[in-house]
Amino acid sequence: RHRDVYEQPWFDLAVLTELKKRQYPYSCELLDVLRDEEHTCVVMSLATHGDLFTWCSTAPSPGPQREAMIAPIASQMFSAVRWLHNLGVAHRDLSLENVMLTDSPFDV
Repeated sequence: RHRDVYEQPWFDLAVLTELKKRQYPYSCELLDVLRDEEHTCVVMSLATHGDLFTWCSTAPSPGPQREAMIAPIASQMFSAVRWLHNLGVAHRDLSLENVMLTDSPFDV
């Protein structure tokens, strides 16, 4: 953990709820939040192909084939960020680990 980084899980859940209301198509769907006296569980849709960081470590070596595979993912990422900015939201943590992949051909 980084000392200067503060997680805000309830804020993140509120943002996901608002994005769902606005029919934002680029986030994992928040299905439920379950709580008991000790634990909180967040149930979200499954990203069947993991994250982009893992994909990059198993994808073809850099070259034309890899570029062709990443092009639709990059396009979706740009569209996702544009949507957020049009809603007045800044992501602040775009990283390969935070880009989840679902269907094949990959959807972000």
